Amino acid sequence: MSLYLFHVLKTTEGEFRNVVRDAAAEDDVIAWVRARATPEKIARWNAWIGAYRIQDLPEENKPFFERSNPSTRDLARDTLVIDALDYEDSRT
Repeated sequence: MSLYLFHVLKTTEGEFRNVVRDAAAEDDVIAWVRARATPEKIARWNAWIGAYRIQDLPEENKPFFERSNPSTRDLARDTLVIDALDYEDSRT
């Protein structure tokens, strides 16, 4: 899971892990996310993660992204963000 998602949801990895651990079902996690984010925010996240490339990140977000995902610094700038996050997750 990307630290950027935690940033969007205003949560921490630890808190998210606890939510997942304590959930009786996937629907409980979905309800928790929906309580923290509006449908518009979720739609923006889905659009961003599915289409944006590293080069498309707003300048103000690039330092956070690179700090949170240091393995991605060597990837081509036209790499999809979702692929970069998968790459980072595979390295940690």
